[in-house]
Amino acid sequence: MKNLTIPQKIAIKWLTLIDSNQAFFLLLKPLHVSLRAIFYTLLIAGTFVILNVALSFVELTRELSLLIALIPTIGVSFIIFYETIFSINVQEILKARKEKEQFIKAQKLQKWRLRNMSFWVRIILYLILYIILQQFLQIASMVAFLESVTAPTQTQISEFINEFQTLLKYVTVTYVLILGSLEYFINQRKAKPCSSQS
Repeated sequence: MKNLTIPQKIAIKWLTLIDSNQAFFLLLKPLHVSLRAIFYTLLIAGTFVILNVALSFVELTRELSLLIALIPTIGVSFIIFYETIFSINVQEILKARKEKEQFIKAQKLQKWRLRNMSFWVRIILYLILYIILQQFLQIASMVAFLESVTAPTQTQISEFINEFQTLLKYVTVTYVLILGSLEYFINQRKAKPCSSQS
């Protein structure tokens, strides 16, 4: 598959996501450039006007309704990039993309899989999850404490803080052990394809 320009990539993305049955593409391709330009203008203007009219029935400020109408209109306007792919073999590109997607799925090479993320991305993800877990525990503990003690004294508050810190230590140690085991299995799975290739 030949290297595509950015407008061509946008056009292919628009084709696969929005015009998946290729109705617009097949309709526009045989038309003259001037007719296609009229179609683009009517489609973009029509989208903006229809959204504006629809949003006028909702209680929103004029600026906000314009912004909400503008975002989908910009998305629709990407159809103009079809002009960059009418002269190339789109079916061949789509076929190559489909084969690549099937290969990625078969080999489990999706970017969202932990083993396919870089080490530092995984570390950042683990830290974010730990912060969320810590905040959840803190809020849940505070709610439970305030429900059990109506008018807490300074001693009770100090005891609660100490108990929460102890709980957090145990949770942190458990979390680190789980992540260590997870990283071990990730590295083991990464090592398997390398050893099979050699």
